[in-house]
Amino acid sequence: MNDDALSNYGQRWQGIVFVVTAVSDKYMPSKDFFSRGRPSGYHPGYDESAGSALYDLAIEATGETFNSSLYDWELEPAPAGMKRKRTKGVVREDNDAEARGAAYARDQIDGEYFRQWVWEQMSEAEQTRKRDPNSVMPLESDADYRELARRMLQQLEWDTKRELPESRDFFIGFKETLQSPSVVNWLVDELKVMDEQLRPNRERKKSRSGAKRRKRS
Repeated sequence: MNDDALSNYGQRWQGIVFVVTAVSDKYMPSKDFFSRGRPSGYHPGYDESAGSALYDLAIEATGETFNSSLYDWELEPAPAGMKRKRTKGVVREDNDAEARGAAYARDQIDGEYFRQWVWEQMSEAEQTRKRDPNSVMPLESDADYRELARRMLQQLEWDTKRELPESRDFFIGFKETLQSPSVVNWLVDELKVMDEQLRPNRERKKSRSGAKRRKRS
């Protein structure tokens, strides 16, 4: 992982060696991707404008799946002759807890309950906007949608921490997954699609439009 990726995903990954477990160069919506059994070469997080394949990774020393998928420009070869630490077939407890947290986060955002909650929030906001446009957060720019997506994901984190008795390491993996760029971008585009459905006749500036769904990794 290069310096740009480390600044994005955290310095704790510095020096960790990864292996590629899957390579994707085609997009498929997440609903179809999972219902079809994760077909090879497709990924709900693949950006067709990226000009690069998208790689699923695992930590070489433990075999754990890395929570996010990375593009070419985020990776660099492991130094030649680098001594790699290996476990004896046992995943460390903290890594196991983080992996469970990451998996739980993915299950939550892929679930119907979260999608329904997001839709209800958008619907209620639109009804309030009709009564008093200044009383709700505007949704006119990409930055507006991104801020709303982050707030919704943070609310999911808070609710889960309040309701689920789990370890600190579990919630490290949970939070990192919710805050990953691919998840935020995916929710941004889900919000745009919902907004188009709720306000189909609203005029948009071309630079700010786009209900095209982004792909989540």
